[in-house]
Amino acid sequence: MTKKEQEVYDYLSDNRAEVGKFNLSNKEMIEVLNMNDRTLYRVLNSLEKGGYIKRETVSVGNFGKQRTIIVL
Repeated sequence: MTKKEQEVYDYLSDNRAEVGKFNLSNKEMIEVLNMNDRTLYRVLNSLEKGGYIKRETVSVGNFGKQRTIIVL
């Protein structure tokens, strides 16, 4: 795990809302972690491929989509 991956994973682990779940948007995480959107996207993909997190996206009607990150 890279330093950036560890930083994001630690943030997700420390700030999950429910049992293992995290609901902040990418925009909010970018501001808190002080990284650009492409870096965050790449890190989240890597963490998911590595089996550290799981992302679930559901449609919320005309309002778009809602994503939840589950810390494994």
